[in-house]
Amino acid sequence: MSTMSTISKGLSAADQQRLAHGKSVTLDKYAELHWHPQLYNKIYICEHRHIKGLFGRKLELHHFPSDVQHLSIFITSLFLDDKVILIPDPYRFSEVNREAFVDQQEWSLYEHVDTEQRYIKDFLFRIDDDDEDDGRQMKEISNKEDRKRSVLTVTCHTDLYLKEKQNE
Repeated sequence: MSTMSTISKGLSAADQQRLAHGKSVTLDKYAELHWHPQLYNKIYICEHRHIKGLFGRKLELHHFPSDVQHLSIFITSLFLDDKVILIPDPYRFSEVNREAFVDQQEWSLYEHVDTEQRYIKDFLFRIDDDDEDDGRQMKEISNKEDRKRSVLTVTCHTDLYLKEKQNE
């Protein structure tokens, strides 16, 4: 039995006449009786942001002259991982502006930038008004489910710029 004959079987004579002439008809309860989709959709929203900033770090030598410094920025969201997951873009690589590096005479900044996605545990706190000394004291609330936040770590590396490197 074709779909058209199934549809027309439930129509009145006037609706069948309208349908035969290419007019629209209302199919009351057709969807409830004949349409049972099993759709499982996941919706993703992707947002790209350029992060620019001026960052400073005291560089300390531990293994002179072959010391390599790791300069990391940790990016996280106020939202938990059920709302926001931060991931590195596989099509757009992170980069660092080597010209803006202040200590260019002493340190060499590598072009390569590492990105790493990870999660940190989140703790719930509530305000306790029972304490008369402080009036408001933060107390940890135990939570049955694991609450965590997505963290994106962006790391670049630098090492001491020796005169020997200049001669190479």
